[in-house]
Amino acid sequence: MDKFIDACKQVVKANEKYVPPHGTGAAKVGGNYAGSMLPHKLANEEGYSDCIYLDPATHTKIEEAEAANFFGITKEINL
Repeated sequence: MDKFIDACKQVVKANEKYVPPHGTGAAKVGGNYAGSMLPHKLANEEGYSDCIYLDPATHTKIEEAEAANFFGITKEINL
């Protein structure tokens, strides 16, 4: 069991730069959603019904979506 826990710690440490620096982490609390309230309001004012959130480091990868289901189209397909 100690080897497993040590391995988990090593994996987390090796990937810590990918962990977003917002929210409270392990706890499921309302404060986790505070950072999304203004962007969502602004998106609604622009006519969008939902938001997607990009990674904080490069803004090139989708990190989270508000909707339960998200579909991304990566290229055009002619049917």
